[in-house]
Amino acid sequence: MIYVHKEQMLAAIKEQYPAKHYVMVDDKLRILAAMKAQWKNELTTIFPRQGHYAHDIKQLLTYRKADTSIDSISDLLNYGFSYKEDLIEYNLNPNKTLFYIGAC
Repeated sequence: MIYVHKEQMLAAIKEQYPAKHYVMVDDKLRILAAMKAQWKNELTTIFPRQGHYAHDIKQLLTYRKADTSIDSISDLLNYGFSYKEDLIEYNLNPNKTLFYIGAC
């Protein structure tokens, strides 16, 4: 899924990809905070400290912290889930437990 403003498309995401829990990975705390404010405990936010916005002092001081911060997007491999495996599981399992939304 590609949306210019994914934080404004949450209803469409939920409708198209219903799940018990969602994971959002983004280097923009503004987006993570906006999504967390709407989905609360249905969403786990992950902030990779890499990329253009990852060290922006204004962003870091303005927006709420993500649920988890990682140094690099590759650190997701240490979290015990694989995007490919979870997407396959999502497509095969009618009780869909996790849906990964995006990455930076």
